[in-house]
Amino acid sequence: MKIVTLASIKTALRLSSIGKAEMLFSAIFTVILVSGYLLSTYETLDAAPLGAGSILVYFCGSVVVWALLALGLAAIGRSRLRKPETTRAIFLENFSDKKLWLLTSLAIFICYLPVILLSLSVLTPDSWSSIAQSTGEATLTNAHPIIFTTFVSIFIHIGLLFGSVELGAILFSVVQSAILAMIFAQILVWMRREKISRGFIVATFLFYAILPINAIAGTIMWKDILFAGFGLLLLMLVRQLYMEKDAFFTKKNVIYFILLTFLFCTWRNNGFYAYLLFLILAIIINRKTFFNKKYLSLLLSPIVMFAGYSVLVTLITSPAPGTVMLSVPIQQIARTVKYHSNTISEEDRHAIGEILSYGQLDKLYNPNLADPVLYTFNEKAFKEDEGKYIKLWFKLFMEHKKTYIAASLYNTYGYIYPFNASSTITDIAMDNASHFNAPKGYSDIAYSDGGKLALGKYRDLIMSIVPLLHNIGFYTCIILLGAYIAVIRRRRELTGVFIILSCLFLTTILGPVNSEFRYLYLFVVAAPLVIGSAYYCHNPERTKKTHAK
Repeated sequence: MKIVTLASIKTALRLSSIGKAEMLFSAIFTVILVSGYLLSTYETLDAAPLGAGSILVYFCGSVVVWALLALGLAAIGRSRLRKPETTRAIFLENFSDKKLWLLTSLAIFICYLPVILLSLSVLTPDSWSSIAQSTGEATLTNAHPIIFTTFVSIFIHIGLLFGSVELGAILFSVVQSAILAMIFAQILVWMRREKISRGFIVATFLFYAILPINAIAGTIMWKDILFAGFGLLLLMLVRQLYMEKDAFFTKKNVIYFILLTFLFCTWRNNGFYAYLLFLILAIIINRKTFFNKKYLSLLLSPIVMFAGYSVLVTLITSPAPGTVMLSVPIQQIARTVKYHSNTISEEDRHAIGEILSYGQLDKLYNPNLADPVLYTFNEKAFKEDEGKYIKLWFKLFMEHKKTYIAASLYNTYGYIYPFNASSTITDIAMDNASHFNAPKGYSDIAYSDGGKLALGKYRDLIMSIVPLLHNIGFYTCIILLGAYIAVIRRRRELTGVFIILSCLFLTTILGPVNSEFRYLYLFVVAAPLVIGSAYYCHNPERTKKTHAK
């Protein structure tokens, strides 16, 4: 009897791959919901307000949801997999890829025109900083990547030829919107080529063309917008590399991959670190495939190009402040001072005061925004004795671990919690249109009163129908859903896609702002590609297994 019982227990514990995926993603989703709710509602990680019973309900409910999803996908997928691939009709088969791309680019851009005409261009403080550097009014640094500043400079100097910086900003918005439209059109052409459901293709077109987020993004002079576009194309190529392997190595694909990766690494400063992490993890996980001369040459070429670019940047620019990368450690110290100042020794208080305004930290500390504290950071003093302050940080960490964890999560939870009231691109655009004062000698480029009112009503209408579409945490959960579908459908070719997205997420949460929408705008535009690839794309391995049966 004992033997039978033990055997039954072992059998129950032997979960299928789908069962393991359900448990794993249920645990992840429960952590997201519980931690996000506690931080946004009670400003603490103490689970007492919820209770163990509520957390258990969260977890069990999540298991049920993921299980139902798996069953639904399996039921729908069986009928699709039984059909030969050739029986699927090609969407708009009378159009060549090139013609479809041109028409789709034009259609998306036309959808953006009302927003472009209403706004002309939206300039934030970061935008004006890039303009000032491009005109020589500010010291040239790599705080905003030089390649982006150079791109801005082209349009600003065209505007100056006609005596108007404002005209240059408008030209920038038009060109950036056009580039976005062409990138999104390329994704739609790829979906058609992969024989993805026509309903999904139409939905993706509406998502890219009609959703206000994308139209407004094109009008804002930010490096993050085209960075997301380049990243989106790179994700598509990485999937192709993983799927085609040796067949990928055509001259066109190699040049395209290296160019896109270089732009991804240089257009935003954390892009390089995200790609470097991806490179290391990809080689470790896929060492049998990638650890040879051909693959290493492809993957390392952008790194070599970036190294040369960095040397050039160093020669022509002044050093950029390094405070942004220290946002999380500085926030951890500030939170410790705010809530535990009575436990900090006089010696440690003095050391903190050498690099931060100790007496003001209690008032300056904002758990969602590091900037108020960062503005008091004495970088010169820190660099004179970095070891001393690193030891101080570690000492306070050992004494206040929970406070440090809370400070880190407060700076990041909005990127994963789908119900966080994060600032959206539309809010930022409209706020800067109405409140931001341009530098002396320039006029505000912004929405007219009528245009602002119309855009506000448009934004409110969309948000009232699907409010989650304006929440960056929601898109992170969509990526998580895509990962779950990829696991249960054995989409190994998406491994690289999820590695890159994960690495970008890890490098983004070190930033100074909680849930800044633009920092993970790539997650927004990549959502259709991830879901389409995970569920709809043809999987040769599974088709062979199905027909073999």
